[in-house]
Amino acid sequence: MNIFCRSIRWKLQLWHGLVLLTVLVLFGFAAQWLVWKNTLKRIDAELSLRASFIGAKMAFQYGLLIESPFFEGNIPPEQRSLFGQPNPESFYYAIWSVDGTLLEASEHAPSDLTRPTATVHADSPAPRTREVYREFIVKPLRPGPPPPPDPTMVLSDFSPLEFSTSPDVIGVVGCSLDAAHEELRQLTLGFTAAGGFMLCAGLTIGWMLTDPVIAPVNEIRKVAIQVANGNMAERIPISEQDSEMGELASVLNDTFTRLKSAFDRQARFTADASHELRTPIFIVLSQAQSALMQERSSAEYRRGFEITQTVAKQMWTLVDSLLLLARQDAGELSQSVEVCQLETILTEVMSLMEPLAQSKQVTLHLQWESAAVLAGPHHLKQILTNLLSNAIDYNQPGGDVRVSLCVSEKMAVLIVEDSGSGISATDLPHIFERFYRADNTPSAGEGHSGLGLAICRALVETYGGTIEVESTQGFGTKFTVKLPLA
Repeated sequence: MNIFCRSIRWKLQLWHGLVLLTVLVLFGFAAQWLVWKNTLKRIDAELSLRASFIGAKMAFQYGLLIESPFFEGNIPPEQRSLFGQPNPESFYYAIWSVDGTLLEASEHAPSDLTRPTATVHADSPAPRTREVYREFIVKPLRPGPPPPPDPTMVLSDFSPLEFSTSPDVIGVVGCSLDAAHEELRQLTLGFTAAGGFMLCAGLTIGWMLTDPVIAPVNEIRKVAIQVANGNMAERIPISEQDSEMGELASVLNDTFTRLKSAFDRQARFTADASHELRTPIFIVLSQAQSALMQERSSAEYRRGFEITQTVAKQMWTLVDSLLLLARQDAGELSQSVEVCQLETILTEVMSLMEPLAQSKQVTLHLQWESAAVLAGPHHLKQILTNLLSNAIDYNQPGGDVRVSLCVSEKMAVLIVEDSGSGISATDLPHIFERFYRADNTPSAGEGHSGLGLAICRALVETYGGTIEVESTQGFGTKFTVKLPLA
């Protein structure tokens, strides 16, 4: 039973079957109702004809008509076939007096037939259904206008006789509905058999038609299982790009591609972080082991502690950077902001970076306009420090670093441009990735972990800004940071 609840194909099949069954049942009921109504209409027409003769007979025999060209006491021989031999649809009649005495009845009349109790006031016979019998309550005819001269006309073709409103006698003309019921039963069996065949045929065709609909779903399921099992390179084949399934497959393929990229970055990130931490840890352990192996002078101990302190600071910076990126990934990066004058922070950072620039024989140039932004001052300093340190470290002796700050379209625009060796077109799309270095070696850029630009992008995007890079190898690099004005 669980497969019917879980399987899309079975759910479609069940709904298809229910709809088809409902249509067939409604059609069957409607057809039976129409057939039954038409059958009753035909029987009523037959009974009405016979009721006319019985009404004329009652009027002639029991004193309402003095003479009649049709009757001489009993039903004429030519009309006796109307109440012929017994059969499933035999017609019968019976006549009673006012006091309930049965005056006359046909030989095929039912034994339980009784005098009607309801008074009839209509101008035509009144039909009634009693158990399995259809009957007309008949009154005698009363005199009307003179009959036409042609005595060969049947009774229903002229109107010299009308039904009396105050009969002294009353009659019933009827027939059994057994034949009609049997006909309806046979029709029901036929409809049931045909409906069952049509239902089975419809379900079979529906099952076959669901194959092309379910096939893409099965393919998606198989690929998803393979991806879940670690085969990140697997993709869903797409045969119809414009269909709903084609669009779903395209979205899932894009998701799988991004997922693979995320796993690849995570694996590379873990490997690079391990490598970055392994070197300083090895240095700390080496210094400790050297200090414990033999006695040393105070100067040697001091030198060992200075090396350990420097390495520990590098490890602290690396761990702090990793923590910042982890918070940004989790959406938990602090957004405690205040109005900051960007030119003030820029001037301060430029002053701090001046000694480094002089040691690298790089000249700093600054041009600024006043610009206020909503951000954390510490994060702004971190962005500027990372960009300027990269521009200085990756420059060449005698090079320049030009920094400009201006306002454009409600954005503070900061540009840091150097005259260094530039970045190759191959490396340029990846420079904002974590632990990525232009020459793709962990030792590139002394003192750089490869997280600076990744941190810059994370912080800039946290405050609703953008960071872009332009570079031509051999002609320097230009970073453009845009932040919304306060």
